[in-house]
Amino acid sequence: MKKLLIRSTLYEYDKFNMVWDSAMCIDNGSYNRNHWIAYIGNNDALILNRQAWEVIEEKVSCNKVSKPFVKSSDNGLDNHMVNFFSVVRSRKKEELNCSVRDAAHVATVAHMENIAFRSGQKLSWNNVKHQFTDQQIDDKYLLANDHNGYSLPKV
Repeated sequence: MKKLLIRSTLYEYDKFNMVWDSAMCIDNGSYNRNHWIAYIGNNDALILNRQAWEVIEEKVSCNKVSKPFVKSSDNGLDNHMVNFFSVVRSRKKEELNCSVRDAAHVATVAHMENIAFRSGQKLSWNNVKHQFTDQQIDDKYLLANDHNGYSLPKV
């Protein structure tokens, strides 16, 4: 029997909110997708995942910007990895399609969702210090634990 995993996370930024919704193993989550990210504004929402994207406008929106379901034209993840390893080999950072800073931000947001789920708490992030405002959460989830006798070098 498959284990159902359904999670929704709300990220509250200064000028916008972002929702991460994941409904694995049921293949019919919100917006008829098994996972997605939504950038929800006052007039519309941009809904996207690796397979497609669309803009859904609010019924009362004055700005008509609706964009119907658009399937991805290629495999973005594969293209991203090819680009990344090509730049690692050539050492030409200017050829990156996604900056290291942007990629690190996306990874941080993904990890925040998992840490919030595991801790069962609403979390606040200090972007200057690159840590949570709750030291106990930092200690438990951000510090690397050594495994199987291996340890990270001290830098």
